[in-house]
Amino acid sequence: MRHGIFVRCVAFMALGACGCNRAAESGVPLDSETRAPVLLFAGSGTSPNDVVAVASILNAQQIRYSTVNSSQMNEMSESRLRSYQLLIIPGGNYVAIGKGLRPSTTAKIHDAVHNGLN
Repeated sequence: MRHGIFVRCVAFMALGACGCNRAAESGVPLDSETRAPVLLFAGSGTSPNDVVAVASILNAQQIRYSTVNSSQMNEMSESRLRSYQLLIIPGGNYVAIGKGLRPSTTAKIHDAVHNGLN
């Protein structure tokens, strides 16, 4: 129970830190030349309601973010992942989330987190 509360607190503190560069529009297309500080995973297995709830919080705080689905995440390089300050994987069916990502993708996410991605 305490671990879950701790993780939520850290996530909200990280969201606050990412809000330093605020923009009028929070949603940034993934293919935009401007990189958003936050990457919101909205791929296979994620709860659509959780994705909308997190996006709502990001929008309310005027934190720029881009959304990525499973196939887009599978094509993303580790260096591109590391260009974001924060990766948010909202709730859902984590078995389905894992099945939607290639093993090489989960390794890239692991390495990106190990090298500084929050």
